[in-house]
Amino acid sequence: MSAILELYGGATKEKTMAVSYTTRYLLAKYAKGDTDWDVKINANQDLLEAALLNMDWVKETVSATVDVTADDTYVGDSFALTNTFPADSVVTGIIVKAAAPAGTAGGATKTIEFAIGSVENTDTDLTDAGECDILSRIGPMTAAGKATDFNPEYYNQLTAPFLNFRGKDSDATASAGTVTCVFTVYLKIAELPS
Repeated sequence: MSAILELYGGATKEKTMAVSYTTRYLLAKYAKGDTDWDVKINANQDLLEAALLNMDWVKETVSATVDVTADDTYVGDSFALTNTFPADSVVTGIIVKAAAPAGTAGGATKTIEFAIGSVENTDTDLTDAGECDILSRIGPMTAAGKATDFNPEYYNQLTAPFLNFRGKDSDATASAGTVTCVFTVYLKIAELPS
């Protein structure tokens, strides 16, 4: 193993080079040298690696609500995501966690469907062009669930994504109200170097 000689107040002290490396980014983890630096630097290397692994995931929460007035009849809406896709970016991962449908409508069964699109949903379906082009339509769902997409997609221009949503209730005619769902959206976005 190679070593470096350093001068400390006129005395020479030997300090060893890194003897191991972190798994993914090969960050140096030093052998024991000066007792006042090796513990800290090794702990910091692990923290740095953990931060690097997560730095390109973004997270946001969307609380979706629609007003329903007829039994088993979908009502749709759209919610703009705050994290846009910059020009010359690649979305390499999408994870959407959906909580169990809830709300004030009186029926025992509340059902939802959702998608992510480059166009906002303005009607009761999720079939129009662009409403499901980022993440395909998921559902119908009556319980908590999730959707994932890890197929990389390139965006050559700034794209503002929408969480498109629709919900219905089994007894909304007699007891109108809301169908709600809380979504947690995780996006992994990488910008190409300029």
